[in-house]
Amino acid sequence: MKPRVSPAAVLALIVSLVASATQASAQGAGEQASSDWSRVKALRPGTVMDVYTRAAPDRQARWFVHADDTGVMWLDLTIQGLSLDARRTLIDIAANHPDYYSRIQAGERFTTNDIRLGRDGLEVHGAPVLGLSQFLEVVTKEEVTGIRAKLRVRGSVGATLAGVGAGIGVTVLLYFLLADHKCGNSCGVEQLAILAPPAAGGVLGYFTGRRSVDTLIYQAQ
Repeated sequence: MKPRVSPAAVLALIVSLVASATQASAQGAGEQASSDWSRVKALRPGTVMDVYTRAAPDRQARWFVHADDTGVMWLDLTIQGLSLDARRTLIDIAANHPDYYSRIQAGERFTTNDIRLGRDGLEVHGAPVLGLSQFLEVVTKEEVTGIRAKLRVRGSVGATLAGVGAGIGVTVLLYFLLADHKCGNSCGVEQLAILAPPAAGGVLGYFTGRRSVDTLIYQAQ
C-alpha cells in the first residue's frame, strides 16, 4: 500500500513554517521600539553603526569600539585621504583588539603593517596622516540621541524554505521507495513520519539561517 502523503498537509506545513519566520521578523521589529543603553554596550566591536548626536543630528557612519555606562567610543573612518589599508587596519583593531584604543589614549604605541598608532595619531610609512581625535571619538551617553545597526539574527525565510524544500525532496524519495510497502495497521504512523523531513528541514533552516536586520539599538528619551 502506498503511504498517502497529502499535498495539502505538506503545503500547510510550509505555510506554517514561513509564517513562523515572518512572525519572528515582526517580533524583532517590535523589539526595536524599546531601547536602552545596555544594548549599546552589548554591540560587537567593529560593528558599523548609524549614529545621531546632539551636535550632529544627521546620520553619520561610525564603527563601534567600546561603551560603558558613561559613554561610547567609536571610529570615524569617513575622512577623506584615509587609505584603504589604514581603514582596514583600524577596523580590524576595533573588532579584535578594542582595548588597544584605550591603551593608545593612555600613551601606548602599536605598529602593524607599516601603520603606527599612538597618542599623537596615525602614521603610515612613518608619515603623519591623522591626529588621534580625528578618527577616534569618545562621546558621552548624554550626547547620543540615537544609534542604529544591522544585526545578524536567526529566522531567515529563505533558509527556512530551502530546508523545507530539501525535506520535501527526501519525502518524495521515501514515497517512491515505499510505493510497494504494505504498512498494515501502522499506516497512520508511517504517513505522519514521512512528513518529518520537511518539518525537520524547515526548523533546521530557520535556526541556522541568518539575516541582517536594521535595528534601533538606542533612542534617547
